[in-house]
Amino acid sequence: MTSMSSCSNSEEKLQESMEQRQKEVRAALDRLEAALSEGGELLTEERLAILALPPTTLLHRLRDGHLAPTHVLQAFQAKEWAASLEEAPLETRNLPLYGLPVSVKENIDVEGRDTTLGLAKNLYRPAFRHAALVQALKAQGAVPFCKTNVPQTCISNPVWGETVNPANTQRTSGGSSGGEGALVGAGGSVLGVGSDLGGSVRIPAHFCGVVGLKTTRGRLSTQGVLSVMNGDVGIRGSPGLLGRDVEIVVAGLRALLEGGCMFELDPQLPPISWRHHLYTDDRPLRVGWYDDDNVFPITPGCRRAVAEARDAFHAAGHHIVAFSPPDVRHAWNLITAIYTADQGRTVQHLLDGEASSSHQLLRVLGSQAEYVEEFVDAWTSCHLDVLLCPAFPMPAPPPSYPTKTMAALLTTCLYNLCNFPAGVVPVTHETEEDQEKLEDYPTTDLMFQLVKESSGHSPCSPRAASPAGPKPYPHSTRGHSVHSPRVVCPQQTPGHISEFEVLGPHKGTITSEAVYTCPAQGIWKWDSDELDAYVEY
Repeated sequence: MTSMSSCSNSEEKLQESMEQRQKEVRAALDRLEAALSEGGELLTEERLAILALPPTTLLHRLRDGHLAPTHVLQAFQAKEWAASLEEAPLETRNLPLYGLPVSVKENIDVEGRDTTLGLAKNLYRPAFRHAALVQALKAQGAVPFCKTNVPQTCISNPVWGETVNPANTQRTSGGSSGGEGALVGAGGSVLGVGSDLGGSVRIPAHFCGVVGLKTTRGRLSTQGVLSVMNGDVGIRGSPGLLGRDVEIVVAGLRALLEGGCMFELDPQLPPISWRHHLYTDDRPLRVGWYDDDNVFPITPGCRRAVAEARDAFHAAGHHIVAFSPPDVRHAWNLITAIYTADQGRTVQHLLDGEASSSHQLLRVLGSQAEYVEEFVDAWTSCHLDVLLCPAFPMPAPPPSYPTKTMAALLTTCLYNLCNFPAGVVPVTHETEEDQEKLEDYPTTDLMFQLVKESSGHSPCSPRAASPAGPKPYPHSTRGHSVHSPRVVCPQQTPGHISEFEVLGPHKGTITSEAVYTCPAQGIWKWDSDELDAYVEY
């Protein structure tokens, strides 16, 4: 009885904590509304004009002094950190992200704010310092103004509630960077910072119709970025950016890589800056493509998105090559083996505080390295620069469906398994014709039936296709990479989306400013005359 009573009291305290925090948030929102209201009006003509500006135009007007950071931040419903920027010297305006409001995913530490992962037990435990990414963004003039919702342990969330799709509130925004996808998609943020362990940047970008970029692990700092995976081994999460267009994502990544602050804060990062000559390289690419991995069927609208992006690449003068990723079913077995190697003890530890351990995981890491080698061999035999493939098998489903269709994550997890960078770019929407063709979608598996069921009645939902390129650090694929994410964007119909996966293998010696070798074990050795150090992580 004593144990049951103690458990009940603990649950009551957690519930009280959640209710108290939700009450505080509602009160804070009321105060913010009152402070921002001008004559009873929040969306004044001036603020509407600011919100309508393209992100790069907004940056230019902030830097030339035509717009004040406080006014811009007020237009995005916050102003906490902008005042200090206006009081700073004029040369501060030369910072690449001067005055730009940036939203931050909830699992990324912001000084003085909770990082809960959606867990009530983490309420009232504010971070004592900013994550390295947040510090680096602020050093480049950005104004982090809010944290965005995630599911509990990046899977579901009773603390802050459910995040819905800005285009259709009956559908999900995706996860686990769904708060970022929804806020950027709704116009509430220009640039957002997320993280991606199995598609957590790309899926929300696909569902919400925005641009998203997942970097190679080790390119952007993960200091102060919380992960649900114990030890983060095998399939490792990596930070990423979400934005309204490619240019603002480029600006954000370039600022992080050129500033130097991030490399000083996190010495484990190879100090490779942005290389503009790769970003501006305009040689024709060899573009591989596929719209079916022969394991999880892709809905008609998502396949059409790949076809439109492929045709746009061809029309732009690039070489198109059919490609089949190797043994995707085996890849999925590896993915599930890695994610479940501890029989769920890591998540259970987060939920109830018990210790966890993992043994099975080590037995699959060797097979993972072999699979990556096989993928790279297939890539190099086709002499590819980039790979175009489906963003996700289906459009945004209703909120109850993602946990029922987990195998659909194969489409995105494949490139987390290989540690390849990946990006999402707008191209198209679901059409009535796509819905009609959905009648022929296979139903040989219960999960396929659920995909067909959840994809119905979704005209106008965003659709994505995905390009990929295999060089994880000094990329030479003209932006299909973590260094220079200038995705070759096809002719766009306004409001339409497509996803591009940018891939890169974990091997090889590449000549650039600094020559490096990256063995599968993850040890970087620098062979350049300019560098004489190496880092292990």
